[in-house]
Amino acid sequence: MVFVFSAFLFFGSKTSSAEEKTYQIGTDVTFAPFEFQNDNDEYEGIDIDILNAIADDQGFNVELRPLGFDSSIQGVQSNQLDGMIAGMTITDERKQSFDFSEPYYDSGIQMAVSKDNDEIKSYNDLEGKTVGAKVGTESADFLEENKDTYDFDVKNYDDAPGLYGAVKNDTVDAIFDDAPVLGYAIKQGEDLSLVDDPEEGNPYGFAVKKGENEELLEAFNTGLQKLKDSGEYDEIINTYVEADDNSQESGEMKQVEPKKDEYVIASDTAFAPFEFQNAENEYEGIDVDLMERAAEMQNFNITFNHIGFSGAVQAVEGNQADGMIAGMTITDEREENLILLTLILKVVFN
Repeated sequence: MVFVFSAFLFFGSKTSSAEEKTYQIGTDVTFAPFEFQNDNDEYEGIDIDILNAIADDQGFNVELRPLGFDSSIQGVQSNQLDGMIAGMTITDERKQSFDFSEPYYDSGIQMAVSKDNDEIKSYNDLEGKTVGAKVGTESADFLEENKDTYDFDVKNYDDAPGLYGAVKNDTVDAIFDDAPVLGYAIKQGEDLSLVDDPEEGNPYGFAVKKGENEELLEAFNTGLQKLKDSGEYDEIINTYVEADDNSQESGEMKQVEPKKDEYVIASDTAFAPFEFQNAENEYEGIDVDLMERAAEMQNFNITFNHIGFSGAVQAVEGNQADGMIAGMTITDEREENLILLTLILKVVFN
C-alpha cells in the first residue's frame, strides 16, 4: 500500500512539472495573416492562435519572441529559442538543420482579380493581359515561367499595397500572391475575387533544432491533430482567411465554361453495370448516367460512341473522341498517353 501511494505522488508531481514548462518560441515580426500586431499591439494570427491552442491543450506555457524570421532561425540554431513558428516552409535544405512538425498549413500561390471582373476565370483568359506580383516572390517567378505559355505581360511591385492598388485602378488585370495572404486581404475588405485553385506549394511547419526538444515537437503534433479533429483548427483558419468559393471543400460545384457545345464521348459496348443496353436497346449504366448528369449540370451536350474499350482508347488517342468513360482503371502506363483524373469524366472540360 505504501508503494502504491508513493508512486501516485511521483506521477502527480511529474504532471505538475510538465504543466509548468515554459518554451521560448520565436516568430516573425509581421507576416499577416500568420503573425501580426492588432490595434492593441498584441500579436495574433494563424500561427499564434494555433500555438496558443496547442499549448493550452498540451499543458505547457509559451513565451512568444517576435524577433523576425531570420533572427528566429538564428535563435533556434544557437539554442536561444526552443522552437519557432513563422509561416516557415518545410524544405529538404532546412531539414538538415531543423526537425519539423507535421504540416499545419498547405500554402501555395493563387490568382485574384477585381471583384467586378467577370472576364478572367482561368489562366487561358490572361492572353494579352497584364498580370502583377511582388518582386522577388514565388509568384513573380511563376509569372516569368508562364508568361509565354499564356501570352501575358508581367508587372512587378515592391509591396502588397502597390500590388493591390494596381488591380484596383486597372493598371493590371490580375495579380498573384500567396493564397493565404490573398484570403486575408479579402477578409479585411479588399475587393478581390480568387480565381482557380492555388498552385501547390511547400507546407508550413513548426520547427525545433535538429535532434533537440523532441518532447515539444511531439506535443505540438499531438495538439495539432486534436485541433483538427475537434474542428477548432478550421475555426482558426476561417477567422483570418476568406474561403475560396471555388474550393472543393466548400461542397459546392465548380461551374466550368465548356469550350465546345457538344463533346464526343467514347465508351465500351457492354460492361455492366457501367455501360450496357437495356431491353429497348438504349445504353444505360453508372458511366452513362454520370456523364449525362455532368453534361446537364455543366450545360453542354454529349454524343456517345459505344465502340468497345480498345476502340474508345484509340479514338481518344486519334482525336476522334474528346474523352472516354468505360470503367477505366488508372495505371501508370495509361497516364503516359491519356489525361486520367480522379474522375475520368473531367476530360470533357479540357
